[in-house]
Amino acid sequence: MTSSLVAWLRYEVIHVWGLVMGMRAINVGNLDAGVDAPAVPTRAQLNQWGRAAYANLWADIAATLMPPDRPMQSGRGLEIGCGQGEGLGYLTTATPLDWDAVDLSLAATLISRWRGHRVRRAASQALPYADAAFQVVVAVESVMLFPDAQRSLGELRRVLAPGGRIGLAEFRQAGCADTRALIDAACAASGLRCLSFVDRTEAARRAIIHGEPARAALARWIPGFLRRHFADTLSLEGTARHRRWLDGSHCYWSAVLARADD
Repeated sequence: MTSSLVAWLRYEVIHVWGLVMGMRAINVGNLDAGVDAPAVPTRAQLNQWGRAAYANLWADIAATLMPPDRPMQSGRGLEIGCGQGEGLGYLTTATPLDWDAVDLSLAATLISRWRGHRVRRAASQALPYADAAFQVVVAVESVMLFPDAQRSLGELRRVLAPGGRIGLAEFRQAGCADTRALIDAACAASGLRCLSFVDRTEAARRAIIHGEPARAALARWIPGFLRRHFADTLSLEGTARHRRWLDGSHCYWSAVLARADD
């Protein structure tokens, strides 16, 4: 198989696998300090850690967008790269916004729609929405999949209403200081500005380390001819990605952006 075909097949199959195995949140997630971590977590706990990344990001957004004396009452939100809709489900129930979403995966789009979400199959660099349509736009662990990050950020700004916020959460093979500098430069080139930047590496590392036994057990159900392509994606023990989490080569960050002209 060509590398592009494998990449496409991996992205589609991992969502079908997640549906079959009850893995609704296929992301690194956040296991915050003080949260119990059993030796082998359940699928429900893995999903909960995945939702925690959304909860932490929304708290960051709310801190800049909703003063205690003037909480947001309504509006529209957009998620970029919603996967199977687990995080979208959290946002729908935990925030006052009416949410839409996009994902490139046909499987993810269909699964999310089946779960009752309003999702379109679309690319981040060509969003099928009007200008200034959303008060909040979020992308959780999907920024690394943007084929053209600069163009995608421009699209996120285009659909963002004046006074709105863009929330990003992602992991990267670099330090957080270098990543913050990269975010600032990307914002400057896209008509955006960074309001907050939070290092959540330790919470992500805990989720990876404590969730590995459960992910490894579930990975045994992936078809053999594809399993090796998923091992690194799932950060299983022995893979390069797992080693990078252990030695500190990876960072996990969240950022809240606003239009530069606000």
